[in-house]
Amino acid sequence: MNPPATVDTGEAFVYVALGDSYQSGEGAAVDIRPASRYLAEGYENGDNYPDAVGAQENTYTARFDSDLDGNACHRALLNYAKLNRDQLAPGMPVLLVDRTCSGAKIEPGGKPPIVGVEGPGIAGDSQVQTAVDRLEDQGLTAADVDLVTVGMGGNDARFGDIVAACVGPSLIESLLARYPNAPGEINWVSQQATCSRVDGWFLKTGEALETLPAKQRFAQEAIAGAFPGARVMQVNYPGVLPAGDSPAWCGGLRAKDIDYAGQRITDINARIDEAAASTDTEVVDIEDSFGANALCPASSADQLAVGIDQDSFDTEVTRLLNLDGDGDPVSREMLDDLVDAYQDAKTCLAAELNPFNRQGCDVGAANDRVVAEAQELLGYLQTQQATVFGNIMSPPGTTDDSVQVAFDRSRGLFHPNAAGFEVMACEVLGQFRGDGDCVPRSAPSEPPAGGDGNPLRALFDRLLRVIVGAFAPNSTVGLTLFSEPLDLGEVTADATGVVDTEIRVPDLNPGIHRLQLEGRGAAGAQVVQEVLLEVEGRPTGSYTTYLTGFERRPAVPTPDAPIETVTVTVGGASVGEFQVDRFGGVLISVPSVEMMSSGTLTIVATSRLTGTTVSETISPISARPALWAASADDDALNIAGSRFSSRGLVHSEGGITVRGSAARFTGGVEHVGGLDVAGGSPTFEPAATQVAGEQGGPRPITVADYRPDGPLAAEATAYTAIAPAECVDGVWTPDSAESLSGVVYVPCRVELLRAGVYDATLVVEGDITVVADGVVVGRGPAAPGAPALVSGGDVTVEGSDDEVLGQTVAEGDLQVWGARTSLTCGAVADSIQIRGADVGATVEAWCLPE
Repeated sequence: MNPPATVDTGEAFVYVALGDSYQSGEGAAVDIRPASRYLAEGYENGDNYPDAVGAQENTYTARFDSDLDGNACHRALLNYAKLNRDQLAPGMPVLLVDRTCSGAKIEPGGKPPIVGVEGPGIAGDSQVQTAVDRLEDQGLTAADVDLVTVGMGGNDARFGDIVAACVGPSLIESLLARYPNAPGEINWVSQQATCSRVDGWFLKTGEALETLPAKQRFAQEAIAGAFPGARVMQVNYPGVLPAGDSPAWCGGLRAKDIDYAGQRITDINARIDEAAASTDTEVVDIEDSFGANALCPASSADQLAVGIDQDSFDTEVTRLLNLDGDGDPVSREMLDDLVDAYQDAKTCLAAELNPFNRQGCDVGAANDRVVAEAQELLGYLQTQQATVFGNIMSPPGTTDDSVQVAFDRSRGLFHPNAAGFEVMACEVLGQFRGDGDCVPRSAPSEPPAGGDGNPLRALFDRLLRVIVGAFAPNSTVGLTLFSEPLDLGEVTADATGVVDTEIRVPDLNPGIHRLQLEGRGAAGAQVVQEVLLEVEGRPTGSYTTYLTGFERRPAVPTPDAPIETVTVTVGGASVGEFQVDRFGGVLISVPSVEMMSSGTLTIVATSRLTGTTVSETISPISARPALWAASADDDALNIAGSRFSSRGLVHSEGGITVRGSAARFTGGVEHVGGLDVAGGSPTFEPAATQVAGEQGGPRPITVADYRPDGPLAAEATAYTAIAPAECVDGVWTPDSAESLSGVVYVPCRVELLRAGVYDATLVVEGDITVVADGVVVGRGPAAPGAPALVSGGDVTVEGSDDEVLGQTVAEGDLQVWGARTSLTCGAVADSIQIRGADVGATVEAWCLPE
């Protein structure tokens, strides 16, 4: 550390700079590379600022007890005080006493305070007192000071903490999206983990805001009293986060979390104004000076804040997932626990909706466990911020930054960058001289169609045009469709940063789906635009909806504008709390709408802010119907055998004919065509109903899913592919029932000629014929949700006393000739013919896919 500088104070203009990271210049140096330049040119390091009044200081971090062993004030060589110093009094020497310090509060708290505490007054180690001490070392007094700039209160209100913490929910959503084999509707979990809930769990910034006005008044009066001859200018906080219609994701933060954290900027600035009005303190208002999007704009000219790079973010998500065993095993274990809790909650909700065997599951308690696991994971990520942010700022192996330098650099995240501090300098200087002519910043852009609270209608196999902007010119943009992640490839933005493309709509479960366009803004900052697509029809399994009619967010920042949340119930069971977006809508993912029967479910969302209630009633389709005939023929479903019984939904896209006597249908019967029961006298509980066709259907597993290169083949714990050479005259017959286990894929027709237990899922390219009596096929409750028979052709059951333990799926027809056949978990086929007597088709809770 160099000795104190000797300064000619003659007729000098004396300027004292006080405040926190937004005044010290935190973030101004993040782009300086390599590491040697960063350490030499970024922040005061003890010998690179000869103009310091008094002894120079090392202001790099001390966290790792290394060569960066400084006071962590991060006093930049290009903060606005230093940028303005020589322009404040042309023709006069300017003496700048810069005591700004990143992390400083008005009161003591980690760093020496800016002022101190009301009552005891100005603290001996405060920025105010050390500035006075340094002036006295130069033969000056506080009365000689001409100008004081100060920015304070953000750390007292924990703004920096809340912005950093908001990365946690973004990480959780990304981790779940890339979690191996995660169900798509697991997005429900990330909808529960929001920045506002992180605040309530860990930070409680609302309490800090309540005490901020009194602290501001004390500090403003103390500073004015300490420097009686100075003009005191308090600089408020710039909008470093997007205002208005920001992208769905921006620089590492989600739109819903940006809304919450951005509101805190407005609230803090309102407290500054409130105090200033009573103390007559001059305020430099820069809240709108950074324009609509300083964090992830398309143009580098508008990049005024430090956000998260997309590639670096993805790399860190991979590490936290620990996919290759070289990552973070703790985060992966916690993530596994979170997914397990979600699966339990989903099963619990399905059990509660099951009309046949309600198990009295406590859905609220199951949901609370999911939230608790999410809270634990977020808490862990909070403790790992130094590592996570260091890796994001300088991914290991990609730069010459040491771990220490990467961490030090990461302190600048979500702060103004060098260009941002130039804007701040312009605003302060302009107000000081009364001739502000700073360049006006960009205005908010319009959200894309489908991203404006009005979902686009999507029709299967039709082309849908999507026009979305705000990307870097000529950059690559990836398209992913959610719920279950579906990669739709990449497109290139045009020279203005706009993507204009068409997608062919795949076969989607009815409800709302999110089309995410993931790209980059200026300097590689993460930009994700989101378009909502609406698919009409009846959902199966899970469901996502978008309910509107709640409060819209103010178009311009408004102090203390509340963040609205709604509580949601499905069929009377609570499924959590969701945050309303800026358009007054709320995206709600329901883990399960599985009723195992016909009927309706009502989703009710109730605002915790206004009490407004919005509801939607849906008629779900069971993922495991007792019988589902997809043909539109008049005779698509024919029950000729006597004493047929079903428990679960029976549906025909065509007609239903019942000729057998004493048939009993429990759980609902739906028919698109006619219902012919002449001579059958069946019992329907509830009554059969005629419905509209082509409203969706169960989403059965197909043969293609289980082919050797299919997705479910890779997931199977035990998988056998029969060689084509083992098929004789196009038919394969197992030597014995006991020889089969797990999933067995057969490239030809199959005949089961021997009685016994075939403890396997048979996936067959051709027809399946069960010839023998006393056959039991399928893995049953030991493999919940697993099908028993999957055929690319027809399935025929000729034998009697046969039992199928798992769903039967036939791309062709299903014919049951034998008596006393049991189809546990039901059947889906083009047409279904039941000829045998005493045949049953029932659905149990274990039949449902997990």
